[in-house]
Amino acid sequence: MNDDNLDVNHDDDDNVSMEEYLTHAEHKENGNQAYKAKDYRGAIVHYTLAIETATSNAQGSNGDVGADADADADAGIDKDTLATYYNNRAAAATMILQYEDALQDCDSILSFHPTFVKALVRKAKVLTLMGKLDDANDVYSRALVAVEENQNNVNNSNNNNIKSPFPMPRTDSTVSTSSASTTATQNAPSNERANILSLQKDIQTLLKRVALIQSLLQVKTNDDTATSSSSSSASTSLSSKSQLQQLIPLLTISRANASQALKQINLILSKPCPSFKDLLPYKLQSYIITEQYDDAYTLSSTLLRSLSNNDCTILYYRSYIL
Repeated sequence: MNDDNLDVNHDDDDNVSMEEYLTHAEHKENGNQAYKAKDYRGAIVHYTLAIETATSNAQGSNGDVGADADADADAGIDKDTLATYYNNRAAAATMILQYEDALQDCDSILSFHPTFVKALVRKAKVLTLMGKLDDANDVYSRALVAVEENQNNVNNSNNNNIKSPFPMPRTDSTVSTSSASTTATQNAPSNERANILSLQKDIQTLLKRVALIQSLLQVKTNDDTATSSSSSSASTSLSSKSQLQQLIPLLTISRANASQALKQINLILSKPCPSFKDLLPYKLQSYIITEQYDDAYTLSSTLLRSLSNNDCTILYYRSYIL
């Protein structure tokens, strides 16, 4: 065989193997470019390569993650950088609704960097999207504690710096630069804290909306309907409405309450919590009470496909719709 024929695909081989020689920082930059282009699945691939390359290099150099913040890109990695790669991948996963994967990446960060505030905030945001509001509120509280811990570490580090016995003369420009740097450093945790408090306040508002929905759709107890039941007992047969109230207690809820509940549900599902699955049964109830049967039928089909709990209740509502 002629040796010239073996050189045809050399360029292709070089292109294919090019990825193997990129540093973790270069993989991360490729991920950023893909993310900006809204190629979120591609971004996940690049961030994964960045993580794998970084951890492989760190293990190859017998170094621990975070051991040397100034390590060479091919010799190891500091924990802030590795946390950033995981956090970026979580962001890309969130954009394509892979919430569980995003939470897993956040938890991976917190396993080796428990005070990485960006991971805590991202985890809380993902939990909010999923409608896990109590969990999100708890994570925001952890983020506030992490901000304080990080600031205390910075302050302690600054206090431990050994000052030179022969300080250099300070010019006006040096004083100005130093003052600006100090101000920026001091403002950073303050701004971070304010942002987290604002997000946590939003969670409190959402929790109040959920409580209102539950209150509006609360089924009346037997004590609440005792008067109407006793008055109807004189009749030889119950009215059609009373029979339905016995068969479906949900119908004791007023149409006005159901309409208000539906409005609150749609406000929550529209943006802050689009994957709040626990709200969907409430939405189905509201549809039934307000006699929006087509929407109720469609939603009941969705619930039957996705929910394992309350199947009997959903089937019961569905049979009434039909």
